[in-house]
Amino acid sequence: MKVSAAPVLLLFVACRTPAPPPVGVAGGTSDPQASTVEAQKKMMIPSPATGAPQTVARGSLDSERFKALSRRLCVTEGEFSGAEGRVVAASKMRCVHPQSSGDQAKLVFKYQGPSKERTLLKSGASREQIGLKLRARDTCNLLYVMWRIAPTPSVVVSFKNNPDQSTHAECENNGYSNLKPTLGAPPPPITEGSEHELSAEIVNDLLTARIDGTLVWQGALPEGVQQLKGPAGFRSDNVEWTVLDFDAGASAGAGAGVEAAPLHCRNER
Repeated sequence: MKVSAAPVLLLFVACRTPAPPPVGVAGGTSDPQASTVEAQKKMMIPSPATGAPQTVARGSLDSERFKALSRRLCVTEGEFSGAEGRVVAASKMRCVHPQSSGDQAKLVFKYQGPSKERTLLKSGASREQIGLKLRARDTCNLLYVMWRIAPTPSVVVSFKNNPDQSTHAECENNGYSNLKPTLGAPPPPITEGSEHELSAEIVNDLLTARIDGTLVWQGALPEGVQQLKGPAGFRSDNVEWTVLDFDAGASAGAGAGVEAAPLHCRNER
């Protein structure tokens, strides 16, 4: 009886085919170093194998799109100036996007150096910083993600918590607490004329913040932040800068972001 060579050949090929990678190993390899690199990518931190941070494509909104954006912003302190209305030269800028969800924001900007006008914080400290607001119920209750440029470069996440107050006259600079990250890194050097992207996102009870695509702060949020509802925005102190882009995430529609927007905008754009 003749035996076909085809089954024998198929059996030989099957024996020569590599076994599938173990469950949970990304990229089809069991190399421990490759697994570590992949896991770090999932945490969105630079790989120590290469030392190279993620690259981010930064751009600038064209004039018409920026005008459309600026009309939707609620400026409660400070102002935009310059030929295209993109420059922040005032020592203080406070702004929110009332129709944003409040859980994420991205600010792309050009740093121009310290502002000519200087204002001390209510505490008496002199600080140069630019950052994001998240879940800004009002000026007394919100989350800040701040890139402190001077006197000490750092990334600081602060929760301002005054549940029974809603105006600056009531809470002033009370209720602040700085949150501790579980993962973090110092901010990159910043020089006059350099462009940067600062972004932050809340997923469940976890906040992740990045500068130019590199993770600089990640940690769990306290219960008080989890209960906050309000829009996203940005803030700066004693810094001159140019807005290149601001993305406050998905619109809140008629939801919490709109209801939680400030009752009065000093400059409605």
